[in-house]
Amino acid sequence: MAFRIGIPLQLDQDQKDNALELFNLSIVEASASELIYINKTFGRVYKRLVNNEDRWKQHVVKIVDYMLSASKWEGVFTEENKIVIACAFYICNPNDAIPDYIPEIGYIDDAYIVNEALSRIYHVNRAFHRKIINFCERMDN
Repeated sequence: MAFRIGIPLQLDQDQKDNALELFNLSIVEASASELIYINKTFGRVYKRLVNNEDRWKQHVVKIVDYMLSASKWEGVFTEENKIVIACAFYICNPNDAIPDYIPEIGYIDDAYIVNEALSRIYHVNRAFHRKIINFCERMDN
């Protein structure tokens, strides 16, 4: 796995643990209701972050947007679908491990979760992971 979102600060272990706990819970609970929430809120998050001057925040939202659009949504959710839903849900949730409204650090945990999602997708569906990495590499150019 070559691509990782570079973030300006590192999370401490408690912050990582809290973020992963929320992410793991979202994977287990991934359902159509989370997709409805994502459909209602992701556009606002996308507009806010894609226009941000911090390139890493732009990467966060562009990668999640790509994962949502490139995923196959066919009936029962696959493990890949659950990871994508959980990742998007985490990005849309303003009150996650580090609340998004905190200046400078509010989205660092979100970037950490996107990196974690990329790692998990690698283990679940390498072809889909390769598509995401190709997108990330094109995004950087």
